[in-house]
This record gives sequence, structure tokens and C-alpha cells, in this order.
Amino acid sequence: MPEGNLLRRKSGGRIYYYISNDGKRISLNHDPELREMYLLKEELVRKLRAVEKDIPLLEKTAKEYMPVYPDGEQWAAGQFIPIL
Repeated sequence: MPEGNLLRRKSGGRIYYYISNDGKRISLNHDPELREMYLLKEELVRKLRAVEKDIPLLEKTAKEYMPVYPDGEQWAAGQFIPIL
């Protein structure tokens, strides 16, 4: 991923894109390819944060999960309650 963070500024109804890195602002308005890379980075970081928030809940759910249908061993041993 490219270093720095994407900044947007709106002026005169137009959006201008910049990179903020080490206190410097670099314009991305004349480099659409690099701008797309930063937009992708921004989206991936947002999705990663959402997944990281879900991990504790998923771990808790996995610990408490009770299957509705018996597994093969339970089925063979008759250790299940049929659902009608």
C-alpha cells in the first residue's frame, strides 16, 4: 500500500485530492492512477477495520454454537433430538 493518507478538499464545486504524508500535502489531481490506488487503500482499510470489529463477536459465537443437526457420530449413536 502507498504511504500516507488521502485527503479531499472541495472548492468551487470540484473535489481535489491530496496525499498527506509526514506533514506534507502532495496533489493527486494530475495522477489519476495514483489517486485510484489511494482510494482503493482507503476502502480496504475501512473494510479491514469492520472485519476486526467482527472478530470478537465471531469468536464468541463459535464458542457458543450448538448445531441444529447432529454430526455423523451423534447421528450414529442416536444422540440427538429430532426436530418436528
